Amino acid sequence: MRRSAFGMQWLSLILLISCSFHALGQDTVWVQGFTHGSKTRDSLIQFPSGDHNAYEKILMYYNMRCKNALVSTGSERNKGCGEWDYSCNTNIVDSTQIDSLKQLHPNYVIQGLTDNYFSYTNQPTYNYQVFPLKNVVVNASSGLQYLPATSNSGDTLYHFSDKNAGRMYLIAGAAQFPGGSVGKISGLRLASNGQGTLSFLKIRLASISMWNSDPEAIKNASFTEVYHNHLILPSTGFRDVVFHTPYTHNSGNLIIEISYTGSISSTSQLSLVASKSSVNTSLLSPEKTDGYLSLSQQGPATLPVTQWPKTLSEIT
Repeated sequence: MRRSAFGMQWLSLILLISCSFHALGQDTVWVQGFTHGSKTRDSLIQFPSGDHNAYEKILMYYNMRCKNALVSTGSERNKGCGEWDYSCNTNIVDSTQIDSLKQLHPNYVIQGLTDNYFSYTNQPTYNYQVFPLKNVVVNASSGLQYLPATSNSGDTLYHFSDKNAGRMYLIAGAAQFPGGSVGKISGLRLASNGQGTLSFLKIRLASISMWNSDPEAIKNASFTEVYHNHLILPSTGFRDVVFHTPYTHNSGNLIIEISYTGSISSTSQLSLVASKSSVNTSLLSPEKTDGYLSLSQQGPATLPVTQWPKTLSEIT
């Protein structure tokens, strides 16, 4: 019959802690662990208090014996202890409990941060982007001349009620300018119906020789920004938009690009008053709300090919 770990009751353990070689022999500290009469099978033995750096080495002495000092033989297998009837496991515990990997590797790796300490918050954070806008203050004006973009043959409306962002291109033909030349253009006059705000309104101008209301005709035009600010339009009437930089137009057709980004609530009542024309003089965003593809989660995305007739290598 096996008596596993039985011999641990009779373990006698003595720790000999020797001080540094500079110390004398009487500086040796003895710590008594188990004795042959100990009833426990395991225990945590505390090292003596003090400066542990002063010790040079730690020696452990122990002996084990079987109960009644009997040892089994080849013919008497159950006489006493056998070769498998005792066990002594000694573990040295590091109170810091830090393994080699954690000791060398930082607790956190934050991209772009090499400091040992960093600030954090338990509240949601937000990213803010700064967009510089250009404000124009007119102290006095004189000698202004207003040129209509087209001949007035009836009013129509361009509604912003369902659009929080948009882009449009308008053309002022060369025939609208006296003698085909106009010089410096200092601003635009817009007519509105229903009050609203066009946020981050940007106006750019360019001169081109040909125009057929095709986006391909204007994509290579060299535009110059002349306005970038929020614009509040009245419920009815006109609003002069003064450019921060006058634009010099010498000849040809004038292309006016108007784009904005805001909220539907700020444009829900707003419409621009326009004039009907016998030729195409504008290129507008679709009347319906633009769509978008959300990539916030995993999953497949299918794009209908028929909706992208002129898209070749722009999408992979």
